[in-house]
Amino acid sequence: MAADGTRNEDMTLPEDLVDIDQLLMERRPIPSPVFRGEARRSLLSGESTWTERGRVRALIFGYAATGSLLLSIVGIGIVGIGPFAP
Repeated sequence: MAADGTRNEDMTLPEDLVDIDQLLMERRPIPSPVFRGEARRSLLSGESTWTERGRVRALIFGYAATGSLLLSIVGIGIVGIGPFAP
């Protein structure tokens, strides 16, 4: 099955895989229309709250600080004065 949901007839699959494919397609959970509508409106509005922006900024700062700390530990180790120096 292709990514867009259409079947590729060029591929031949074992019968058990075809059965599993059909079973998964039949039992696939579909979100409720209310959830889909709210998600669509939220995504299309483009508005983000201050708490979301603050959280993203905090995550960016945290990742940058952690990366800088790890790079400095590696640099100190390369120089030969760090905790893992030979």
